Parts: sequence; structure tokens; C-alpha cells
Amino acid sequence: MCEISLKPGQEWLLSLTETEEGDFFINTCSYASLIKTSDGNLVREEINNRRVSHLQQLKRLIPNLKRPFVIEEKTGNLNEFLSTQSFTKTEETTAHYLIHFNSNLKIQEIVTQSGLGENFDQKLIDYVNYETEWEIHTRFNHEPGETDLIRYLLSIHVENNSPRILKQF
Repeated sequence: MCEISLKPGQEWLLSLTETEEGDFFINTCSYASLIKTSDGNLVREEINNRRVSHLQQLKRLIPNLKRPFVIEEKTGNLNEFLSTQSFTKTEETTAHYLIHFNSNLKIQEIVTQSGLGENFDQKLIDYVNYETEWEIHTRFNHEPGETDLIRYLLSIHVENNSPRILKQF
């Protein structure tokens, strides 16, 4: 988000960054999504509901999550893997996998919180364990220390029989 035009009555979902002094700010890396227009119409209701659900899942799985760094898969291999997967029918449309890392970003454990079936879940876990690489993007020049608990919630959504990673915040 470099610049957005706000109108009275609109509702937005924003990702804010908290400084060490406790101030919050929005910058060019902030995530912003319009939820409701100024005339009261909902925008991308299903997508925004998934985003809110993802945030609620994060809050439940990782209480008091406050960290000045972001974890990302850096090779693109995970997206490539997902593009080879398809579903004919599944009861669940969104799955959550909690990844535990050590301080060197080596995966220690992956726990399925809500999956898309044992077969897919195991293939995904094996792939993430052996074919992905992760990196940290820091904020405020803060590198995670050895005592930082490094966890990441990988959320996969299936739409039109194709899985994809939900937008991370």
C-alpha cells in the first residue's frame, strides 16, 4: 500500500506495526483491505471473512504474538507444489499448519491444526520439511534471539479445487 484514498463511512482491515515505544503506524508495507464501502456495501466479503478467520486462528494458536520480524518461504517451491495439487471435493476449505522453527529457521515440528485430509496433509508436511527454505525479514533492526519462540501459521485455502496459500499478515 503506497497510497489509498479513504472516504467517510468506509471500513478497512489494516495491519499495523507497533514500535518499541508502543506507537502504531501504517507504512508502505502495511496490509490494507477495504471491507465496507461508504454506502454500506460489503466488499469481497468471503475473502475478508477468511482473512479475519486467519487472524483469529493466529490469536488462538499463538497468544500474545508480537514480534518485529516476518517469516516467509523464500524459494517459491511451496507455491509450485500447491499448483500440482487438486481436490475434487473436500469438506474443509481452509487448513492451518503450525510450523515450529529453531533459531536458525530449521523446522522442528509441523502440527496440523485443521487439515484437508490425511493424504494431502502428509504430502504437504513432507514437502515443507524437505523442499522449502525460510527467511526472516526484520523490522526495527531486531533479529530474533535464541529465546524467541519462532512459530508460523501456514494457511492453505482451496477454491475451485485448487489450493493456495492465504495472504499472510
